[in-house]
Amino acid sequence: AALAAKEAELQQAQSLLTEMEGKYQASLSKRMAADEVSNGLQLQLAQTRGALADARRQQQAAEQEAARAAEAAAEADRAAAARVANANRLVSAVQFRATEAGNVLANRLDAVSDRLTRQLADRLGRGLASEAERVDRAITITQLKLQSWEGELLEVEAGLAGLGRTLEVLQAGAVRRRAEREREVHSAHGDACSLRARVDELSAALAGEVAARQQLAAGKAAVEAEHRAALQSAQAVADERVEAERQRLGARLEAVEAEVARLTRTHQRDLASAQLAHEHERKQLTRRIEELGEELRQMKEAPPPQPPSMSNALAVLHTQLNADLQAAKDQYDRSLALYKEQLEGTQSNVRSAWSTCMKLSSDLALVGRHLQRTGAPGPGGMQEGAGELPPALRGVADDGGGALLKELAAALRLGFTQVVEGVQNAVRRLQVAQQRNEEMEAKVAAVDPAAWNAVASELRRTVAQLVHVEDSLGPPCTCLMCLEVFKSPVTLIPCGHTFCRKCLAKANGLCSECGSDSAALMTIANAPLDAICAKFELKRSALAAIQRALQQAGGGGAAAVAAAVAAPAAAGGGGGGSGGGGGGGGSGTAAGSHGHNAYGGKAYGHGHVHGYGHGQGQSVSGTHGPSGHAYGGGQGHGGRPGSGLRPGSGQGNGGGESGGRAEGAGGTSSGV
Repeated sequence: AALAAKEAELQQAQSLLTEMEGKYQASLSKRMAADEVSNGLQLQLAQTRGALADARRQQQAAEQEAARAAEAAAEADRAAAARVANANRLVSAVQFRATEAGNVLANRLDAVSDRLTRQLADRLGRGLASEAERVDRAITITQLKLQSWEGELLEVEAGLAGLGRTLEVLQAGAVRRRAEREREVHSAHGDACSLRARVDELSAALAGEVAARQQLAAGKAAVEAEHRAALQSAQAVADERVEAERQRLGARLEAVEAEVARLTRTHQRDLASAQLAHEHERKQLTRRIEELGEELRQMKEAPPPQPPSMSNALAVLHTQLNADLQAAKDQYDRSLALYKEQLEGTQSNVRSAWSTCMKLSSDLALVGRHLQRTGAPGPGGMQEGAGELPPALRGVADDGGGALLKELAAALRLGFTQVVEGVQNAVRRLQVAQQRNEEMEAKVAAVDPAAWNAVASELRRTVAQLVHVEDSLGPPCTCLMCLEVFKSPVTLIPCGHTFCRKCLAKANGLCSECGSDSAALMTIANAPLDAICAKFELKRSALAAIQRALQQAGGGGAAAVAAAVAAPAAAGGGGGGSGGGGGGGGSGTAAGSHGHNAYGGKAYGHGHVHGYGHGQGQSVSGTHGPSGHAYGGGQGHGGRPGSGLRPGSGQGNGGGESGGRAEGAGGTSSGV
């Protein structure tokens, strides 16, 4: 019975669902009928526009006869214009409300259907009747509203007759404004072209000035020769140091190899002698044991016990034999312990030599990796894995036999050879880099600060004019809602105002310039204005970037050159400022407490703007911040190159150490 009741309830629910689907289909058909009515209204509107055109032609024919009724017609026109505006607002509002009502009705119907479908299994049809009644009421109300809207549309049709004339007037105004904007854009483009031509002329003049300064670089041959000779002498000293270090490491490696060979030979000799002694003692003990066994056998095979005197003699003999056997065993144990001690000592020496060689291989690997990091890529650079041990020798240790130690010594010799070649290649690359640096510094020193300042100021002025011209084109390309450059601009009809597509969507299609209750009849995507705005934004950003770069670089290079030329005897060079770049190097006379630097150093600065400078005895290039450090260095006469490890101390001429500390303008110079 319960199952039958549930089936009856299920059938009832299915019938209710079928009824609701029928009502939903009926509502959809009614909505389609409403769409057909709207299409009919649009067709009637088109017919009305055609009739309006015919009436306009008839009106033009009758204007000659209606001259006496001009005042009445004007009053009627004003009243009609007011009615048309009201009708326009009403039509826009009605269309918007009709669309919203249709969307709301469709959404509500979809929501009701989904909710009913989900709740059929739980509620078994509870509340379907009330929901159906509510849907019927909504459909009835919607039908009544549609009927009332149809009447209103029929009433508004008469007021749409004057829209054609207004539309033509607005289109003519839009065309006129577009022509004015195009004329303004063409004039601005002409000014921009003239300014670009001026920029090209200034660039050509700057290139000519640079070419002239490059020709003057030939007069610096003597200074370059001195620098080159000094570099060659420094290179020779560096080669001597490298050769001495190579010989020292080679001697150390040979000593390690000799020690390893000596320990190996000693171990082998001791092992052979110990084996011989052990074998000899083993043979003696074996022979003695055999003799004792033979005597014991003979004693067992001997006749019965003899008198007490003979028994005593045998006991004494047995005691002596046991004592001899114990002494032989003790001697064998002592020899074996001595042999093991010698063997352990030899193995300990081999392991110590292995540990020393592994440390040396680690040092070689560190040197090789450092050379790989600092060396330039190319044929002259360090090979990958130079100074590293082969995989077979990694993670293992010699067991004291010395076999792996020989392989490790050979690998160390190969790694040492590779590291020496890498050091020589690095020295050659350093020499080439220093030569290129000197050539670049000579070219930079030939630039005239006055000419550079004049060209830079003219270029900044020209770019400022270009930026001003581009900014003058900003108002026609600005949206009146977001006050930014147009993004996908659309033009409203009939008012002719233009806004961004997103801004217009946020305003619900209402024109903010005409009033919050002014709705547009239609919108047109303004593609030409979109292209103009994109080009305007691109040019403005590019010019702004150029202007920022010129402002940041203002006076940087010229100030550095002036600082270097004005300080021909600065000790080690001083740091520049934030706009001046790196300072000049000076004559290299920075001294410690007991020594003088016999050769000029280099000053490198760190800061905001690249600058270049030149001082007596050296060339510098770099940048310098508000409180940076400048580093200088050189070579002392009569000794190895100065290291200058501690500022403020050195040994001067003859010792080769050069160091010192001198305060520069805004920085510190330390001899290295």
